[in-house]
Amino acid sequence: MSIFRSFVARYPGQSVVLVLALLLSGLAGSVGLSAVLPVLNIAFDSDSADQGAVERVLTDALASVGIEPNLAVLLGIIVIAVFFKAVLVFFAEVRIGYIAADVATDLRMRLLRAILRSKWSYFTQHSPGKLANSMSTEAFRASRAFVTGVKLVALAIESVVYASFALAVSATATLLSIVAGTLILLASRSLVRIARDGGNRQTIWYRQLLSTLTDTLQSVKSFKSMGREYLADEVLAEDTEQLRKALKREELGVAAMESALEPMYGIVIALGLWVSVMVFDVEMTTITFLVIVLANLLKQVGKLQKQYQRLQTYE
Repeated sequence: MSIFRSFVARYPGQSVVLVLALLLSGLAGSVGLSAVLPVLNIAFDSDSADQGAVERVLTDALASVGIEPNLAVLLGIIVIAVFFKAVLVFFAEVRIGYIAADVATDLRMRLLRAILRSKWSYFTQHSPGKLANSMSTEAFRASRAFVTGVKLVALAIESVVYASFALAVSATATLLSIVAGTLILLASRSLVRIARDGGNRQTIWYRQLLSTLTDTLQSVKSFKSMGREYLADEVLAEDTEQLRKALKREELGVAAMESALEPMYGIVIALGLWVSVMVFDVEMTTITFLVIVLANLLKQVGKLQKQYQRLQTYE
């Protein structure tokens, strides 16, 4: 997280723009979600006299502008919210790509100017390959770390919004889901460490490979004149093999995270349904809404963990 904090300090304006765009997209989704419970009440023909906090806020807001909360209006709110969320996500993703390019370019130019201002002794202590790796691979990974960190912050705020909606419907079910989400985060920490280890090894072996490759290309005429180019091949093959292992280790952690989260979600939702029906005797309308909200909340927790894992691999 240290590299992300340093980038936020250097690019505060761009960080705020990204967080706001991602947060607004989450809020748009939450507005659409708030219309789901009244729709379910109409679909299940439930008695709406005892409205929950979320449903009451929505119906009161519509009544204040003279709109009757019927099925057509509620479905329209959902569709409009989904549309605005898609527009905001598009804007955020485009800005993310642009900012990542700007940050990487800025890093490369700062590095280039620092190299050109360096004393001659600096070049005798550092391989050209390491400098080339810093200009290409490491600048790219650093820019992606910044963007991933911003996404992580936005997802955390969006998760709080989803949790607030769920609390308004059922505090008990939401608190249990938060506890379950925390347990999921703790259970998947080992997968984060695997991916982080793979990312750290990639940094080391990218640097080593490019350093060796640059030195080899500078001496390729000498190797070929002596008929000993196989020596360079052996060294480069070893570096490439180590890089391959690092890439595989990172992919192992990422794939394990992807496959492990879904069964965890399923277990939590199934247990929640059983407790809601058998223990608390919750109405079917509320149960359906809670499943939708809590499934989204757990998905947000999963996205948080994936983004954190990706941030660790870039650092």
